[in-house]
Amino acid sequence: MDFKVKLYILSGLVMHLYSTFAALGLFVAASLGAPTLLHTIETFDGETTGRHIVSLKEGVSRASFIAQIKQNATVTHDFDIINGFAGNFDEGTLNALRANPDVELIAEDGIMHTMVTQYV
Repeated sequence: MDFKVKLYILSGLVMHLYSTFAALGLFVAASLGAPTLLHTIETFDGETTGRHIVSLKEGVSRASFIAQIKQNATVTHDFDIINGFAGNFDEGTLNALRANPDVELIAEDGIMHTMVTQYV
């Protein structure tokens, strides 16, 4: 067989193997993909209300976000001071909130007490 023919066959084989491994690499990368990061729920060291406070990222519409989750949750507070809300959420809704990229923070709603001492 002529050297040019051998070189042509060899280059075709190399290109075929290259494209096979490239496709395999894309498949593996897509199937293993980076896991979705779940937001941790900030816990309160003390008595809690059973509600959670959810803070949304800047630019996310609070009204439309609440409308999406209202079927599975009871929203008790809609805050103006932060882009967020508080409510009672079942475990499935909490996990969906934890995985949502529009959520900035989730925290337990704790009960705080103040004490005033008056000196005369």
